[in-house]
Amino acid sequence: MTYSTATDIKILIDTALDDTIILQVIAEADSRIDDELTREGLSVSSPVPSLIKRASKYIASALILERDWISGATPDDFRIGDFAQKIKIENQIEKLEQRGLNSLKEYIRRQKFSDYFKPFTIVENKTDIN
Repeated sequence: MTYSTATDIKILIDTALDDTIILQVIAEADSRIDDELTREGLSVSSPVPSLIKRASKYIASALILERDWISGATPDDFRIGDFAQKIKIENQIEKLEQRGLNSLKEYIRRQKFSDYFKPFTIVENKTDIN
């Protein structure tokens, strides 16, 4: 089971990659997530929490953009006629990865501190004071 889907990735970034390849990249992103959760003594429950799904799709999207950028499939400039603009694709990769890591960190924080926020009951002590 992957934490996000090929459709999640296609909605987030424009990619012509086949779903099979996207799912392989998602598996790599999910493996990184699992490694971090294991280091923290945590795991993912079912259904997949929204923060984990978000982490998976952002990290996988960053990996896909990085793959395309390194292979030359994603150019680092944009041209229409005489107009040209330089695109800092590495900044986009970094932003996507950071969003994924922030979602993962938030999931870890919530899991680690969930015991502190559980409801409690106040018990009234009824002793006579004479």
